[in-house]
Amino acid sequence: MSAKEYNPVEHSVVQAFLKADVWNRYEVDRHGFVACLIHGIIDELKRVYWNVKQEKLEDRDDWDFVEISGFEYRRYFWGDCDCGAESPVHAKDCRQEVERNAWCSRRMSETCDAPQYTQDGWPLGSTIRFDKFDEWEKNNPFPPCTCGASENWKERDHHLSTCSPSLPNMAFGEVRINWYKYPCRGTSCNVDWDEKQWRIWYDALILTLGQWEWDNERHHHGKKRPEPAQ
Repeated sequence: MSAKEYNPVEHSVVQAFLKADVWNRYEVDRHGFVACLIHGIIDELKRVYWNVKQEKLEDRDDWDFVEISGFEYRRYFWGDCDCGAESPVHAKDCRQEVERNAWCSRRMSETCDAPQYTQDGWPLGSTIRFDKFDEWEKNNPFPPCTCGASENWKERDHHLSTCSPSLPNMAFGEVRINWYKYPCRGTSCNVDWDEKQWRIWYDALILTLGQWEWDNERHHHGKKRPEPAQ
């Protein structure tokens, strides 16, 4: 198909330079044929997930859903590098991990200007005073590392394949698909296929979801799944 090569700068500077998000070689047109397949797969996954789990896929607390043999699906990972390339990986009970969010919230609330209002009483919001951060941090030090992860840490110029922002949002067979924030926004894939190849891939994936649904719905146990119509 000679697909366009993916350029993250055309979609998001944050994706391109500020996060560890991975992208693949080829662009996926957000209004094109492959995007429609992606949306169709997600819709079918939501349906079978409800039938098996009796809960909505989007209500999962875990962003990472990898349960079906050969198929991977993950919501977009909003966090930063967690493989140690950009910062130490701290233990869950480390003070820096436990107290980080509360410290950041305090810094924001205690350095912002007072909220402003219109004459009618409508809130205009507060102004963040970044110029006050340094002075505030002198009196309120960042929570220390108590797990030892910071002692010998050195920055790396590459991320591990297991780093959460580097994992595919959707994968099946040889296909890897990644998007930025939402499915089919800033989306790339690793193959340049024609329509027939994509249809074969899509049909196989849908059959895999159907088999997972059949195998895990209680009233199907012990029964042979009907062969799909040709």
